[in-house]
Amino acid sequence: MARQIKRSPSIALLLVSSSYVTLAYHTHPFSNTVETLVLTLSAAVLSNIIHDHDTHERVTPAGMSFLLGVLFAVGVFTRITFVLFGFPFGVMFLYLNWKVITPEHRSW
Repeated sequence: MARQIKRSPSIALLLVSSSYVTLAYHTHPFSNTVETLVLTLSAAVLSNIIHDHDTHERVTPAGMSFLLGVLFAVGVFTRITFVLFGFPFGVMFLYLNWKVITPEHRSW
């Protein structure tokens, strides 16, 4: 994802791997790690959707929408706190599709 926004992946890896929050979060139960993996996969899918919207200006394909929905369902099933972390991704997904469907609001 760092390469898509033209940033150095090594700096992002260093920041994440040296974060106390990350280290403390991943030394707790298995569900914390699964929640993080599902959230990371959701971020990757949303990143692909954003890239697709930037290049094509069309509604998100059904397959990508379905994949994001499945990831959200698995995340909520894994831990209820996933709702808090996944909410911004869901809002962004809805906003991207709303922007394409209603062309009169594109000036935002």
